[in-house]
Amino acid sequence: MAEIDHAFGTLQMDGVATTTSINDAYLGESLFDPWLEELNRRSATLFVHPTITKAAETLLNGLNASVIEFMFDTTRMITNMVATGAKKRFSQIKIISAHGGGTVPFLVHRIQTLEHTFGVGPGRLELSAEEVREGIASFYYDLTAATSEAQLGALLKLVPVSQLLMGLDLPFMPKSTFAPAISDVGRYPAFSETDLRSISYANAFRLYPDLAKRIGT
Repeated sequence: MAEIDHAFGTLQMDGVATTTSINDAYLGESLFDPWLEELNRRSATLFVHPTITKAAETLLNGLNASVIEFMFDTTRMITNMVATGAKKRFSQIKIISAHGGGTVPFLVHRIQTLEHTFGVGPGRLELSAEEVREGIASFYYDLTAATSEAQLGALLKLVPVSQLLMGLDLPFMPKSTFAPAISDVGRYPAFSETDLRSISYANAFRLYPDLAKRIGT
């Protein structure tokens, strides 16, 4: 709580960031409620980047965690936030999920159907398929390593262009990935010039209005 006050009060930051899980506990668990309540009170913008849990370290099969595990870690965070009701309870927080939401755009139909079919465990809500989808669709999604036609197409079936942001993941992604990613987005046939401006900067300016003012937009 002191760090949040320092970030927004002393440092005058435009938003804050965290990881999908902390000490193997995913966002959405009740231990994070006081922190999320304060961010909700401030209507803060929160960027969430994946990490790796201890359990997942044994499942990498020789691959770097960023290759596939980060995608599943992001998926677990999003579904946990929805299933615990945290995303709805703290709806004033504008949460940006990195990497296009991981596998969520491809699995949303499965999640909303099977979660309702098979039920949930302790501390999770019995949500309708529509409520599950609405929760998942309430996130913003950054496009780091999520610019293929398949990924963009799936995302656009989940959220409007107004909830997409260009992402490059500096300094974690090498600079050699930047130009190809930008080209992917630029040539995607469904995007208009207005859409490209929205993804490039306009959507971000809405999430960070003070930053937009300082830049002079």
